[in-house]
Amino acid sequence: MLTDNDSRSWAFGTALAASRTRPERSRTYRPQTNGKVERFHRTMAAQWLFSRTWTVNQGRYEALRAWLEHYN
Repeated sequence: MLTDNDSRSWAFGTALAASRTRPERSRTYRPQTNGKVERFHRTMAAQWLFSRTWTVNQGRYEALRAWLEHYN
């Protein structure tokens, strides 16, 4: 997972470890790299998060998995 260089919380680190996700931090003073992360967040919000009204968390979670498969 690519993140900026802000400090990470304990909960975030635990979630990464539980999902076996390798953390990576963007290079300092490289706005191009952070721009990729920001653009991904914008695309994800538009195409998945705000594409409909979610009534249950399980449905939102399942849709996220499907969207990530489609996106990647």
